[in-house]
This record gives sequence, C-alpha cells and structure tokens, in this order.
Amino acid sequence: MTVREPETGGAPPAPGAGPPPPASYAQERAWFASRLTHDPPTYCVVDEFPLHADIAPADLEAALAQLTARHEPLRTGLCVVDGQLTQDVRPRVELPVERLDLSGLGPAEQAERSRALRAELARRPFDLDRPPLWRAAVLRLGEGTWSVLLAAHHTVYDTASRLNVHAELTEMCAAAEEGRDPELPRLPSTYSRHARRERARLTPARRSALAAHWRARLAGLPPVHTLPLDRPRPPVRTFQGAEVRAALPSGVLASLPAAARHHGTRPVMLLLTAYVALLHHRSGADDLVLGLPVAGRTEAETLPMVGTLVNMRVLRVDASGDPDVTALIGRVAAAVGADETYDIPFQTLVELLPAPRLPGVPPLYQLAFNHAPAGDLGAPVSSCEEDLLLDATDDTVRIVYDAALFDRATAETLLSGYLRLLATALEAPHTR
Repeated sequence: MTVREPETGGAPPAPGAGPPPPASYAQERAWFASRLTHDPPTYCVVDEFPLHADIAPADLEAALAQLTARHEPLRTGLCVVDGQLTQDVRPRVELPVERLDLSGLGPAEQAERSRALRAELARRPFDLDRPPLWRAAVLRLGEGTWSVLLAAHHTVYDTASRLNVHAELTEMCAAAEEGRDPELPRLPSTYSRHARRERARLTPARRSALAAHWRARLAGLPPVHTLPLDRPRPPVRTFQGAEVRAALPSGVLASLPAAARHHGTRPVMLLLTAYVALLHHRSGADDLVLGLPVAGRTEAETLPMVGTLVNMRVLRVDASGDPDVTALIGRVAAAVGADETYDIPFQTLVELLPAPRLPGVPPLYQLAFNHAPAGDLGAPVSSCEEDLLLDATDDTVRIVYDAALFDRATAETLLSGYLRLLATALEAPHTR
C-alpha cells in the first residue's frame, strides 16, 4: 500500500529541483547519538493508541497512509551528502503495517500479546537511510475496539508527535465511521522548511551571542559529577543501561497540584527540585549540572507537526548554603528561566565551550531529568545515554542508570530516597 501525495501548507519541491534539505539539529543529534550504540530500543519509541470506532482494518491503514502523506518525517530517511547530513524526503513510501486479530483472546492474553509485540517492534533496528523510519501494528481487540502500536525512531518522532498522531488518528477513525472527511489541523509549513529556517536563524551574530551567554553561564563547569559510583568508570562508554521504577505514591499525586500552586510554579518543577535535592544529598556537591530536554516547539507552525524537535539544555543549579525546599524550588525555577531564551543546539554548545573531554564521560552533563506527563514509560530499557536519568510521567517515576557504573541496589536506594524527599518537600517545604 502506498501513500497519497502529501497534503501540507505548500507543495514540496520536485525531485531534482534543488539540494536536499539539511537534517534538523534535533535529527542530527539523534542520528549521531544512535551511531554510538547498537541497541535499537535506545532510539526507538513505541506508542500505543487505543481507538474506538466501527471501522474495518483497511480504514485504519488508510488513516496511517493519510498521516504519512501529511507529515514529511514519516516519509524521510537521513543520508550524508558532501559531508552534510541531509533529509531524504520521499513523495511516497510503502506502509510498514501489520494486522493482528486478538478479538478471540481474553483481556489478560491481549495485554500480554501487546506487551510482547511492543518489545519486538522496539528491538527491530531501523536503517536510517531507508525510509520510513517507523512501523506499526493494527490490533483488533473486539467489536469497534482497536489498538495501534507505532514504533518510530527518534530522528523522526518525539513526545509532542505522539499527541499529534493520536489526535489525528482518532479524528480520521471517527470520520471513517461517520462517512465524512476528517477535520485535521492545517499544516502551515513542512518539516524540511523548519530545518532550513532554524539553520538560517543561527547566524554568526546569533551564534556569537549564544556563545557569550553559555560561556558565562557554564564557566567553571564541573567536568564530571561527584555522585559515588559502584565501580570505576571504563575509558569507553558502554551504553549498557537498566532501570528501576515505581508508581508515585497516592499522597504525592494528591498533593502535587496544590503544592505547585502554593509555590507559584508547575508540578514538574517540584519533581525536578526533588531530584536536585537527591543529587545534592548523595553527592555532597553544591554545583549541580543536569541535562534537560526542551520541546523545541516555540513557534505556532511547529505545534501540529509530527517530527523530532527536541533539544537538550544544560541546567546548572546552585545548591549551596543549605537552602530549604522553598528556596531550592526558587533557584531551580530561576535557573530554568534564565536560559529559556538562549536555546542552542546541544552539539553546537559542545563545540563552543572549552570544557575538558574526559575518557568515557558524556560531555557537559552526565545526569539528566525528563518529564513526559502524558507519556508511557513502556518496556524496561537496556541502554542509556547518561550516567543517571530520572524519568517521570503523571503517575510513575523511574531511574535509568549506566550498568557499567551502578548496581541495581544503588539505583533502588536512589529511587526510594527520591520518593521520600519528594514527599517531604510537599509536606514540609521549610525542610532543609
């Protein structure tokens, strides 16, 4: 099955009409990073979209075809041309979709089959120069009850893409059921135009201004964190990871919204502050550095896009002087706010900063925090980019750790310590 010609905010250039579009900065970072590890699940996300409509499997495949026609990244591969990473945007691609009828199974068996299929979809590697860089399975669960499993590489898909895909698939299925055309958001631009514009915006003058800000902001940056390791750091990164996870306690879930309002901030800032407090407590360091993903969708035209726009920002927090919880929340929020208008591609920041490069040490930061409120942590990971990552959703938190550096028991201790610190921060904000 092939997709129709794309329906976007303008006709794409004809083949051979000009040079291929450059990869976006987010694509470039994910492409380089994925070449460092041979574990496919590291850079593949698998989302599950429940759908309820009286439709046929062909209607769902037609919806996926229309989705692919509308959004360039779902028809894109990446290749190096004259030393530059570029996008290979195809006018059409074969749909990598399989069908499974699970309607004859009970709920427990359906859930088990779905989990196994998710893991299998994630493990299957992508060839990044051969689009499409996604695959899907359409599961029939019962009369009018469906589930679509979508596995996509991070070079073409991010968390915001998940929300857009779900919304469009839901509307397409409703339209098919009601016998009408779907009402889909207009796409005012294409992803390839976005990639060209973001590179055009990083002029020499802008680059110089960003360099000045970040050199001042990160002057004297600790070359590596002081969190105690369970074994010496190997000279070459292994990217072998593992995780521990837990549900957020019901008391924490109930208290978060009101506590955030009390401090004049968002719940995510309290989750991040508790992580900073944990790292300060366990390492004894006052100068704390974390990697923080930012959505990269500040322009209205990027909001309805499917594609990757995420960037990593370096967050530096001063935890000196024995601050209480309230004061630390203020410092974390101020640190986040101070850098919001100075977004720079992470790989460019690495180039601009004269930070030391140590064997086996990720550049600039080794500890990270991620918050995906509407996300699903999915299957357990077996790889990692950082030494330690705290990953939180609306109701779950996990610690992903470098198995070459930390034991599982240490990760479990860190996770339980985080949950205790978070509960204390919410109950007693004057605690130091």
